[in-house]
Amino acid sequence: MRISGQHIVTAILLLLAQALIDNSIHIGLYLYAAVFPVIVLSLPYRFRTIPTIIIAFATGLAADAAGGGVLGLNAAALTAAAYFRKPLIAITTNKDIFEKEERPSPRAIGYLGFSAYTAIFILIFITVYVLLDSMGIEPASVNIPKILVSWAVNTAIAVALASLGGNRRRPS
Repeated sequence: MRISGQHIVTAILLLLAQALIDNSIHIGLYLYAAVFPVIVLSLPYRFRTIPTIIIAFATGLAADAAGGGVLGLNAAALTAAAYFRKPLIAITTNKDIFEKEERPSPRAIGYLGFSAYTAIFILIFITVYVLLDSMGIEPASVNIPKILVSWAVNTAIAVALASLGGNRRRPS
């Protein structure tokens, strides 16, 4: 399975953007902004679960190293979300689209389907991230709002970023 040069450049730019967010911008207690999950969200359909998990782990680890946070936190959260990527694509898209070798994008599967796919993927990522980050120390009154706010913001960010790139053709 080959990844295009454009996808590699996009991944590097997203990881650099994530490092900038982590190191330079203090967003607050109730929001964790993550742009790098778009790398895994937009992998081609043909990628099986194990290669997707490996890419997710490496991407999360790179984000952890660049951001200076807890090493393995983003890696674990993105790996958990990547495990559910194939079933999420299957339930949120048309089977005809799923069988083609295209990447998931709003243009390829429509904004509603892509938004549903992205929202569930990001919810898994953010939930695992927040729960691992708090390690049971923070109360639910902090964790639940953090999950909800981060989920809403990160879903909007991911859909917006995917709208900028993605497939140029619309399925027939």
